Amino acid sequence: MKNIYRIFITALFLLTSSFCYGEWKYIGVNSNNISFFVDSHRIIPQKNNLIIRQLQNKTKPDKWGSLSTIVNKELDCKKNIFRTISFEFYYGSMGKNFEKKMISSDTEWKSNTPNSMNQMVSDYVCKGKYISKIKKNKLPNCNLNISPTKWNACFGTYKNSQGDVYVGEFLGGKYHGNGTYTFSTNGKFSGQVYTGEWYNGKRNGIGINVWGNGEKYIGEWRNDRREGVGTNSYSDGEIQKGVWKNDQFITSKTNYERTDLNSNSLIKASSGTGFAISNQGHVITNYHVIKGCSDTKIHLDDKVISAKIINFDPKNDIALLKGEFIPQQILAFSNDKTNLLQDIYVAGFPFGKRISTSIKITKGIISSLTGIGNNYTNFQIDAAIQPGNSGGPILNNKGNVVGVAVAKLDLKYTHKNFGVFPENTNFGIKSSIVKSMLESENIELGAPNNKSISKVELGKNITQSTYYLSCWMTKEKIEEMKYQKVIYNSF
Repeated sequence: MKNIYRIFITALFLLTSSFCYGEWKYIGVNSNNISFFVDSHRIIPQKNNLIIRQLQNKTKPDKWGSLSTIVNKELDCKKNIFRTISFEFYYGSMGKNFEKKMISSDTEWKSNTPNSMNQMVSDYVCKGKYISKIKKNKLPNCNLNISPTKWNACFGTYKNSQGDVYVGEFLGGKYHGNGTYTFSTNGKFSGQVYTGEWYNGKRNGIGINVWGNGEKYIGEWRNDRREGVGTNSYSDGEIQKGVWKNDQFITSKTNYERTDLNSNSLIKASSGTGFAISNQGHVITNYHVIKGCSDTKIHLDDKVISAKIINFDPKNDIALLKGEFIPQQILAFSNDKTNLLQDIYVAGFPFGKRISTSIKITKGIISSLTGIGNNYTNFQIDAAIQPGNSGGPILNNKGNVVGVAVAKLDLKYTHKNFGVFPENTNFGIKSSIVKSMLESENIELGAPNNKSISKVELGKNITQSTYYLSCWMTKEKIEEMKYQKVIYNSF
């Protein structure tokens, strides 16, 4: 039993380490006033590397309302690199009031930047003298002289009146952390054993359950039931691998896109367009594309990565994102004055991927130098814009960005108030407005082209710099946002 427990605990931390009591060691605070800690009780050897839990404590809630985030990371101390395994979000500070967990969408190894907080965390863990003394369990033994209902932050063994035995971690008198529960040889649960994560006395997190008849489940649990991604092997040889809900097998698909696991599960709610403006992975889009999103993903040719929101301007409907990737091509902003009847090109993903996954480009002219109600931050174009185009670049013949696609007139509103259906009446945000926001971030922008380029080169530049963006929310958030989002649908 001890060997099974040790093997599983190592695998457990490769996936996630939610709900575990920890002893947080303060590392420092970064320029954003976020305090960093390392859980010294949870430094787990994994082959030649180490699995750690890094707590990031904020002074104010982030866009999810979280005050703290735990990042589960794997460190390669010899090469001074790391990769992110999963995230855990908490409403309270110091890892309290668990909100949700997410497996990282980008598990690539990254080098530590000198003098960065990641480097300080790695130095603390990799160069600490105590590393060689790490044991599988660092919690103190529970006090046998007091009632188990009072055992707190300790490791112990408890046998109940039915003969069931629990060996593992306790918090507040309940099974909490990692532990193994073995049912007695009497009764309907005879021979059943669970090894894995516990939260507040129930199986929650990642765990292995073996039944007396040889059936076995490895995967996610919630409130003592199979819920999430897991594999169930039956005694007759049948295997069910996929998504579970309320102890029932739901689907073999594990991408979560349309699986309603629980109120905290993220599903794809809407989409838009963005384009790269720096070699560091900065991407421009509309604010309404990312508004309310629990996660915004950038879809590249060969992978999908989560984007970090760097800055946004709700009034002018622009947002700056950053992804951990190097763009094949970046777009530069025009320094030229926009003129009436100037030829322009609009790029994006109208109607998302329902029509096709390739980018679409429409041609038109600048038909007015102002937007609705003499809004001088916008201009009017006659090139086609559809849902999904939002956030896409508007370019001139030189391949420079003159604006960002933002909206079109509402058909029902226009017909009701003016008695006609509008045609070719769309709008873009002027590039000067976008550049003003970027200047405050000290982002080095590419130099604009001084001469016109061929259509072939223009098409290539657009294709390599413009991306499909997807917005992910909980079902509850979708209901809340669907009356607020400007262009809102699952495109």
